[in-house]
Amino acid sequence: MSVQSQINRVTSIRSRYFHTCVDLKKRITHQMDCAIYAVTERGQFCDCGLIHDLRILDFALAGVLYDKYEDDLSLHETGKKIKELTNKEQKKNIALLEKVFGPIITDMADIKQEYNDMKKVIETVFPDESEYPDCYGRLKKWFKKEAK
Repeated sequence: MSVQSQINRVTSIRSRYFHTCVDLKKRITHQMDCAIYAVTERGQFCDCGLIHDLRILDFALAGVLYDKYEDDLSLHETGKKIKELTNKEQKKNIALLEKVFGPIITDMADIKQEYNDMKKVIETVFPDESEYPDCYGRLKKWFKKEAK
């Protein structure tokens, strides 16, 4: 990941989508007139540009910045919400991938590097942790999950 380019993109996302929400916390959200909020059929497509702008980022970073990224991306692309897989289905899918591509090897050095890069981006764009604590919390959860 090019840290500087990610910083530039996240800065642009912050200026456009960082709002105070109903619970008076600031977070990255769709524009309030975005069709994804609509109750009708047209509510399956993000027309405010948030999903488009997040797609340019590294996938993990997009998920850390916007907690509903995967769900909204699926809704935006397919018109359907993500179906949660059972543990049995997950194991079956992993076994199939390992059969095709070989065993999954987790390199802790790569995970630490990706974590450090994302942390640098977030700290640069949101230097005060109290301004967007949810984002910092999701980053820590991401690292713990990946380190397992």
